[in-house]
Amino acid sequence: MGIADELEKLEELHRKGTLSDEEFEKAKASVIDTTTKLSQSATTPKEADSSISKPTEIRAKASSLPKVKRFLKNLFILSILIGLAWFFLTRTVGKQSTEKMISSVVHTPITLVDEIENISASSWKAMPLNLSYSGTLNLTVEVVRGNPVDIVVIHSTELENYKNSNQFQHFPDFEASKTTSYKRSARLNEGIYYLIIRDNTLGILSTSSSDIKVIARLEP
Repeated sequence: MGIADELEKLEELHRKGTLSDEEFEKAKASVIDTTTKLSQSATTPKEADSSISKPTEIRAKASSLPKVKRFLKNLFILSILIGLAWFFLTRTVGKQSTEKMISSVVHTPITLVDEIENISASSWKAMPLNLSYSGTLNLTVEVVRGNPVDIVVIHSTELENYKNSNQFQHFPDFEASKTTSYKRSARLNEGIYYLIIRDNTLGILSTSSSDIKVIARLEP
């Protein structure tokens, strides 16, 4: 039954007195409102399923695949070149020097010294410390066998003054006297320094030489 038929039926009931004026107006408005809603729902398109990719999105995803492949290819080539460079450097300058070179560039921790030194009584030894970047210098000195020692750290420019027993400048954070177990750390600028280990004993009532374990490590 169409809207015209329904309205006509309502008018007939109104004429016969079955519907009052108020009831007739309400019924007529209800029919018109229902018909309008049905018409709007029929003309409104259904929403597209969001889970289905649009053609443009599919093309965008497909076009990104070659870029990913190129990136992976370049990464693979780069890893091969790095491996070849590592192999070449370790064969030419040695593994330890290669590690120091790489650490200098990326500022990773570097072991500068890790060895046992023998120092005679009434003598001293200057151990070079090449700081390739500004960072924290960690020093550990242990007398494995022998006499207590004095320790200072100086800049390379002060070495001649120390050799000639002239007045020299040193870093107080690293100073120690008559020690057999030593561990210090402090920040220093990039440059060349010297760790001075001195045995001031005469070797008469003490050992004639000392074995000293030295570890020097630079950290960012």
